[in-house]
This record gives sequence, C-alpha cells and structure tokens, in this order.
Amino acid sequence: MRLVVTSVAGLLFSACLECQIRPVQIKGQCSPEIVQEQTLACSTDEPCPLFLELAGAEIISTRMVLVGNLHTESQTLESVLLVSDDGGRTWTESHKRIPGAVLDAIQFFDFETGWINGHILQTTPKDAFFLLTTDGGKTWRRRDVTGESRTGAVDQFWFDSRQHGLATIDRVRAAEGFRYELWESQTGGESWSVRQVDAQPIAFTKPPRESVLRIRTDAKGQVHRLERRDAAKWVPVAAFQIAAGECRPPSPDFKEAPPEVTDTQPSPAPDAPGRTATPPAPRKPPSLRKNP
Repeated sequence: MRLVVTSVAGLLFSACLECQIRPVQIKGQCSPEIVQEQTLACSTDEPCPLFLELAGAEIISTRMVLVGNLHTESQTLESVLLVSDDGGRTWTESHKRIPGAVLDAIQFFDFETGWINGHILQTTPKDAFFLLTTDGGKTWRRRDVTGESRTGAVDQFWFDSRQHGLATIDRVRAAEGFRYELWESQTGGESWSVRQVDAQPIAFTKPPRESVLRIRTDAKGQVHRLERRDAAKWVPVAAFQIAAGECRPPSPDFKEAPPEVTDTQPSPAPDAPGRTATPPAPRKPPSLRKNP
C-alpha cells in the first residue's frame, strides 16, 4: 500500500511541475512581402492562422537549442531557431528567420562545434543548407550544400570530427531516377562535394545517440512540451503554444516590428483555455522527417 501511495505522490508531483510551466508563444511575422512571396491567401478580413512546429532539440553544456518552423495550414512561412541559457525559463532567437525554410535536426560534436540541417519547403523541398556554429550555438552562419538552386532535402547527416561529415540528400523528383545523393564535407560544413548518386537510398553508419531532450506534442492542449531525461524519467522543461497568431497583412504605411518571443515566468496555475485553431498535419513526406 505504501508503494502505491509513493507512486501516486510522484505522479502528482510531476503533474504539478508541468502545470506550472506556462506555454511560450512564438509569433509569426506577416509582412506584405512575405504574403506576396509565399502567395498566401491572407487578408485583413480573412487572416490565416499560423502554427509552430518544433522538429529538433539538443543541449550543449548549459545551452538548450530548439529548431523548427512557422507555417499556415498549407505553406511554410519561416524557420525558427531558439536558445535558452537558463534551463528553459526564457528563450531568444539566435539566428534570423529564413523565409520559407524548415530546420530539422541538430548535432554538436563538442562544446563549440555544431550543425543544423534545413531546406526551403514550397511545393517540393529544395536548396538544402546547413547552419554552422563554432561558439556553442551563440551564433550561426548559413552554408548551402550545392552551388545552385535545386530540389532536395537532407535526409540524414553525421560529422565524425570538427571537419569531416557526410550527408544524404533526397531529391524527390530527380530526373532519370537518380534520386539519392551522398555528399561529403572536409571543411566542417563550409563546403560540400558529391560522392555518390543512386536510384536507391544511400545509408551510412552513425553511432547510436541517447537523447537527453525530447519534444512531446500535446494536440489536445495545443502545445509542444520540451522534456529532459532525469535518470529513468522525463522532467518537463518548457512548453510552446502550437498556435502562433494570425497572418493579417498590415497596411502599406505600417512599420514592421522585429520578431517577437513572448515569454512568461512560471505561475501556480495554467492559463485558462482559449479558442485555438487545429494544427495541420505535417507537410513533409515521412522520408524527410528522419533525424540523425
């Protein structure tokens, strides 16, 4: 009987921790340029609901890194790269948002060097790229995989040193059936060279990794929850609202504000539920959803 009481107490304690984490809202930008470039059917009278999708999480020393994108029900709006240096209490954006881009997976080789893969997502994925850091995720720089605009997205990647890495690209609609490519970098991701082209998926060996962070989506509560492994259990760290506002184009004379990250301190009770839009199904093919 005592064991049962202890187990219930543990569950209540975990639930209490989670209920005290108020969701952060990451708001989407919606300038007239974005509406025109993305051909969004949004207007002042009929705005488009926006949604946050988180795809990857990693921790390096005391810094947490989250990546994903903001999108409408049918189109990708822009990438999102979030970092926290205080255990998930507050978050900042350490790289400018890339219009039409999706960020997928993260790898750090050491406390300084890391990579994030991404691509532009329109009707098909194209223009695969990496974001590189050499200061532990404080700042990032973008490097394209190929030297030209072409279809394809990074399917998986792995660096076995600061300089050497491999990446496979799925070109989706490549001519003559040569859909899959293996690329190699000897410069830490600064430049890439193609090593193999094949009609079948190309595999390479990666050492298994046990993740310390995970993203759990609560569709009912309309939030993404970030959790950290603590021994045999997962402890809640932060929460992010899936609903990211609306795309309501401003008037031509409106001066656009910089990207906003709305954060709150923990409180003893969650916000009252509000009316939010139902998030859409993932827009990318399952073959492009693999993380390293």
